[in-house]
Amino acid sequence: VAAAPMPAATKSLNEILA
Repeated sequence: VAAAPMPAATKSLNEILA
């Protein structure tokens, strides 16, 4: 998963994974 194109998506995934 690329974190460069969409930082917001990474944040959302972080919340889901958390």
